[in-house]
Amino acid sequence: MDYNSIAHKVYKDLKDGGAEIGNYAIMIIEKSLSESVPAETLVRQGDSQPMQTAGQLPEQIFDDKTKILMAAKTKKKTTKKVVGVDALVMRTERGWAGHFICGHRCLFRRNTLLEYKNIKIVVSTVGMMLMDYNANKYDTIGPNRNYETMAFHVDKNDKKYHDADVSRQISFESEWAIAEQFKDNEANKMHEDVVVEITENLKAGAKYA
Repeated sequence: MDYNSIAHKVYKDLKDGGAEIGNYAIMIIEKSLSESVPAETLVRQGDSQPMQTAGQLPEQIFDDKTKILMAAKTKKKTTKKVVGVDALVMRTERGWAGHFICGHRCLFRRNTLLEYKNIKIVVSTVGMMLMDYNANKYDTIGPNRNYETMAFHVDKNDKKYHDADVSRQISFESEWAIAEQFKDNEANKMHEDVVVEITENLKAGAKYA
């Protein structure tokens, strides 16, 4: 496998996404791949010194703390499924509601952008829609549900935020709705399950056309 070419591709994708990183990132990623060392355990100890295994990957390799390159690589003969740097799947967590017209009222919001080659997908979860703060009153966000997770292709005309095109919804097999209130932990798991499902499908070649 040409680890150097993969490392250069990952570096280019990060730079295109706005990450403020230097060429040293290529060496970190390539070393992680070639030695089967998780990227987050590599740190560069200065421009004139070699990389060593210590601490964690410097935060400046990403454009901010929430942007995660899913860059672990499994060793041979392992059955553990890990999103690999060789799959070039990038994940960005955003702080605003990803869908739903009353998303600004929802106290629970998850908005994850997945990027694979030229495919960009938003996974969005909203819930606990607050109707009256003083009365602590909530309302459902749809029939028989207080939380929901949906996935969409990105709006191709949105070059800044890469928000969802809600007319291009994506189907998935994982659970997508919770009827009860005050189930934030369960909603977090529901969101993560959908993110993992779509990520694995992208790695397997799904186009979600």
